[in-house]
Amino acid sequence: MIHPGQTYRSADPRDSIRIRIKAYNAGENRALVVDATTGKRPRPMLVTALHATATTKAGKPRRTGYILETAETEAAEEEEALRALHAPQRHWLADHGRSAARAQIPGPRALQNVLKTL
Repeated sequence: MIHPGQTYRSADPRDSIRIRIKAYNAGENRALVVDATTGKRPRPMLVTALHATATTKAGKPRRTGYILETAETEAAEEEEALRALHAPQRHWLADHGRSAARAQIPGPRALQNVLKTL
């Protein structure tokens, strides 16, 4: 299954090309990909060129297309880690409320006093 954030490498052993899925809607025949290292060069790619394994059904190594490097679970773990970075602020507001958050922001007089001391 193809999901945004997955990274693929070229199946050709002579190439070092790596791409990342930027956007894909299930059922479409093309996915929008970018260079995995730079995030530049957006371009559509046929999903038939994206493979989950490095070998064919006959067991031979693939020579064309792109092979999945990061599995779906790794992409999901990265997404979960990003959510966890933003979670503490939401929990603090839920525990203390918005009025407590406003109380921690200095008012204009406090800022004027700070400026006077400089």
